[in-house]
Amino acid sequence: MSLYIIFLFKRTGLLGNFQSHILAYASKRFAYSYLMYKARNLLAAIDYQKHKDRTQKVTDGKPVTPLVGGEDDPRRLASTIRTTQPPPTAELVKRHQRRF
Repeated sequence: MSLYIIFLFKRTGLLGNFQSHILAYASKRFAYSYLMYKARNLLAAIDYQKHKDRTQKVTDGKPVTPLVGGEDDPRRLASTIRTTQPPPTAELVKRHQRRF
């Protein structure tokens, strides 16, 4: 493989960005007819072309990133849902009650 081909085709960020734009208009969760899917793709392409050169909002010299929901938004949870350590196994065995 020549160095020219590697250099030419190594950047895929713009393609991934456009693909996520398409997914906003034509989600994979739903089945669309061919004409509906084509229309949604064209709408995504128009929207992408309109916003691709838009500059990012800057406040106090720092780019502004949109916040994800409020404080109780589930997308803001820690990497694990349980924030406290589980009790030791010996304590769980001691507290266990039998049904019979």
